[in-house]
Amino acid sequence: MIFELIYRSVMSTDASPSCVADIVRASRGYNQQHGITGLLVFDGEKFWQLLEGDCDAVVALTNRIERDTRHRDFHITHQGFRDSRRRFGNWSMAYALDTSGEFAQAWDRSTDPELASLIEQGAMKLDIDKALEL
Repeated sequence: MIFELIYRSVMSTDASPSCVADIVRASRGYNQQHGITGLLVFDGEKFWQLLEGDCDAVVALTNRIERDTRHRDFHITHQGFRDSRRRFGNWSMAYALDTSGEFAQAWDRSTDPELASLIEQGAMKLDIDKALEL
């Protein structure tokens, strides 16, 4: 079984959008060392992140993330175990920048597990592969 946790937050007013690249780079190294995979979506203001892996490792990482001053209004919206495979097992941290507004619209009308399923199935037009070139 895989533990899955999803949170939402808002970029701090004193943080620069360029810090997101630093977050993704650091996340990839840390996550690879700790067996964590997932996806971070950023729309220029809001973060949405799904983390998956061993429960203790994901919870420890989430505690670190929650204390990060580059964002505020941190809120866990979903957590629990999944019987199936990882959703984003190919990436220590996939990243997508939502410039279309499609994700933000879906955010307002879907639960977070539904959003994760839409992304996993490719039903949303998030350009994950291009964004991985950071």
